[in-house]
Amino acid sequence: MIENFPEWLSRLTLGRHGNAKKKADGQNDKDRGLTATGYSQAERLRGQTSVSTADLVISSPADRAFETAVTTTQFSPEAIVVMQELFPSEDPADPLNVMFCELGYAPLNSYFQHELGKHLTLWAIETAPKLLKLMEEKSRELDGKKIEVFVFGHAVMQNALVWALAQALYSMNYSEAELIEQMAGTVVLKEAEALQLVFEGRTACLRHIREDLVVVSTKSKHAEYVPAPQ
Repeated sequence: MIENFPEWLSRLTLGRHGNAKKKADGQNDKDRGLTATGYSQAERLRGQTSVSTADLVISSPADRAFETAVTTTQFSPEAIVVMQELFPSEDPADPLNVMFCELGYAPLNSYFQHELGKHLTLWAIETAPKLLKLMEEKSRELDGKKIEVFVFGHAVMQNALVWALAQALYSMNYSEAELIEQMAGTVVLKEAEALQLVFEGRTACLRHIREDLVVVSTKSKHAEYVPAPQ
C-alpha cells in the first residue's frame, strides 16, 4: 500500500508542446512558437483530457510550451504559472543542453545511458519538489480541495519528471538505479502528447495520451491499449 498518498491531488497531466516553428537565424530557442499544426495538436489534446476541470496550469517559459498550455487549457495567459526550471539552461555548456543537442529526439534509454544522463535524473529529482510545492499551495488556496494540475514542457524532461514526481508523491524510496529504470520504461512523448497520473482511492494509474489512443498502465513496462476519448 502506498504511504503518504497525496490527498490533495486527483489528477496530474504532464504534456509536451505541439509542433514548433523552426529556429530562425539568431533566434533564441525559447522564442520558437507553435506552427498551425502545433495549434491543431494542442486543440486535439484538449479533447483527450479533462482540461475543463483543471485548477492549476504550469508551463515552461518557452513560447511553444506556453502557447500549447493556453490553447489546450483555454486558461488566460495571466492565469498560467511559468516555471523557469522546466526549460533547459541556455548555457551551451550546461550538461542537459550538451546532451539534448547531441541526441535530439532519441529513445529514452539513449539519454540515461549517456555519460551525462545522470544530470537528467538529478534535474527531475530537484524539480519535482518545487512543482509539488506549487500544487500544495494551490490546494490550500482552494481550502484543501483535491485539485487537477496540468504541466506543459518538453520531451524527455517530462518523461523523467513524471517518475520523480511519483516517487515524491508515493514515498516509494526508489534507488537511483530503480528510478532510472522506471523513467526509461516510458515511451518518449511526441508532439502534444501527455503522461497522466490519475489517483483513485489509494491506487494510481499512469496513462500515456497519444494521438490515436491512450496507453493505460500501472507499471511503465506493462501497458494496456484502449481507444482515446473522443
